[in-house]
Amino acid sequence: MKQSLLIIAVCFIANPNYGQQLSQNRWKETERTTIKGKNISYTDTFYIQRPNDDEILLRKGAFMYKGKVEKHKIEMGYTSYSILKNTKDVLTIKDDQYIHTFTKDYLDQSAKDAAQKKAEIDLPPKPVPDIDHELLSGKWLAYKRTGRDGPLAAVDYKVLIKTLTFDTPQDEGYHGFITTDYIGGNAIYSIKNSRNQYLIVDDENQEEHKITVWRLTPDELVIEDENKIIYYMKRFN
Repeated sequence: MKQSLLIIAVCFIANPNYGQQLSQNRWKETERTTIKGKNISYTDTFYIQRPNDDEILLRKGAFMYKGKVEKHKIEMGYTSYSILKNTKDVLTIKDDQYIHTFTKDYLDQSAKDAAQKKAEIDLPPKPVPDIDHELLSGKWLAYKRTGRDGPLAAVDYKVLIKTLTFDTPQDEGYHGFITTDYIGGNAIYSIKNSRNQYLIVDDENQEEHKITVWRLTPDELVIEDENKIIYYMKRFN
């Protein structure tokens, strides 16, 4: 069997601290020494990828080089690497200056749940059909906001929502308040009730407004005000 068949494909960019399972096809440079065996520090970590048995792709920093595997050498055109060691756990190659040692890396799980995370961030196709008062009950804090039509040209911080509280009606007849700063702070809206997907609120002039509820779970609340600003909120304890 060719020496090339013993080289296992690797991924270019991997995070060794992410995930627990070792990859069977990902290798990363983990040690570099001089020809005489003196350890040196480096920042241009090497990665290798094998598109087929005869070719090899070597990434050095931000550049990718294509080469061929011939017996115990990797021919890159501008230079070549001698294969010193090739086992199931270690791959060692040598150029004119250094010896590069590769070991198996951890599986890259960074994009495994990307679809789920994106769905959690994106708005659902429709707002909630009805607002569950029991589920909404409590204190909520905005951790992120976006403009429906893109970045906001101008921001009026006096009307940006920061917190929301909801409970059984108080003496004033309101269920709670929406503030622009902290819980119990400057209220910009008082929550009267809900209707379908809307929270019905009054401003300081007793004028009625609607706040759309897009998502309501035990852990997250997503609302949109009449200025088309969307707020992502977490429970505040």
